[in-house]
Amino acid sequence: MKDLSPEDAQAVDRLAFHLLREAYCDLAGVMMTANAAAARTVLSTIEQRLTDTLGRFHSETAEGAASTAIVIAVGDKIGDVMDEAQNRNAAPSARKRTADLRR
Repeated sequence: MKDLSPEDAQAVDRLAFHLLREAYCDLAGVMMTANAAAARTVLSTIEQRLTDTLGRFHSETAEGAASTAIVIAVGDKIGDVMDEAQNRNAAPSARKRTADLRR
């Protein structure tokens, strides 16, 4: 991506995120149709691993002074994808756990 402008690099990130979100939601849908209980277990495990990784980034301040804000924003965005993939309309659990980092 060396030859891309910062704006184009951001467009690459947006498109990549969009494609990953679509693929994850499609996969979740197929898994839920095949075996809902197993799908919930797998999706819950993935969600927990992502939450753990965000927690590590937060504790290590891996992104510098803005680490907390970055982790919260990423957690919110990933939480939205997890909720969409699992058709959850209730309070998003990933977002709740990320919000705990604000304390």
